[in-house]
Amino acid sequence: MNNTIKNALPFVGGVITGILTGEMTLGKTRKNTISRMEEDDMKFHEFYEILLQWVHMHNEGKTIGAYLQECGYRTVAIYGMKELGEELLYELAGSGVEVKYAIDKNADELYVETDVYRPDEELEPVDAVIVTAVHWFDGIEKDMKVKLGCPVLSLGDVVYNA
Repeated sequence: MNNTIKNALPFVGGVITGILTGEMTLGKTRKNTISRMEEDDMKFHEFYEILLQWVHMHNEGKTIGAYLQECGYRTVAIYGMKELGEELLYELAGSGVEVKYAIDKNADELYVETDVYRPDEELEPVDAVIVTAVHWFDGIEKDMKVKLGCPVLSLGDVVYNA
């Protein structure tokens, strides 16, 4: 083997190692991106199904406020103040069910027509917590049951049972 080839071998080996390392990193990035896209798709589908059922419920003349009152809930907190949380707050206004406050990890950045607290803050007792962040319901339910000791309801379950 001539000296030029011998001298080039470490360089070529380094290039190949770099390419393989880069491809492995890109592969992980692609996999993470696909996982995030799949999760976003699941969240969108859950959101869509809840909205569709909510409209169906209203078409039948039913309301979330009436359902909550039938269950004996007079005061609630809403967990998650994105679109569904804001619509729930709006629907419950004047329904006879008092929204005492909302809970959201981004409480400091939200401007809605009720007090909003972070989940780690001191929370006043309520009859129930309604979770609009249904994609993460299981973890939220566990945390809020321990913290507040009251029923924790998924908005999805509420609209399907109303």
